[in-house]
Amino acid sequence: MHFIVEALLSQFRESGAVNYLEQSFQHKDDDESFTLTMQMKNGLTPCEKLQAAEDRIKELEDMLCALLNNKELDVFEMTTEIEELLNKEQK
Repeated sequence: MHFIVEALLSQFRESGAVNYLEQSFQHKDDDESFTLTMQMKNGLTPCEKLQAAEDRIKELEDMLCALLNNKELDVFEMTTEIEELLNKEQK
C-alpha cells in the first residue's frame, strides 16, 4: 500500500495540481468505469468548490435583483452601485 501512496503523491506533485487530482480507470474485464480523486486534506473537494461558487452566484443574483428593483436609480447610478459592490467583495 505504501508503494501505491508514494506513486499517487508523486503523480499529484508532477501534475501541478493545486488542490485535487482525478484519474479515471476502466476495469479490463467488464469495462466498469471508476474515478480516483486525490485531494489535499486542507483543500476543498470539487463538490465544496461547486457549492461555494453556486452560493456566490446566488448572492450576486440577489444583489443584482435588488438593484434592478430599485426604481429610483438611473442606469448610471445602478452601474456605479454594481461596480462598488463587486469592488467591495474583491477586497
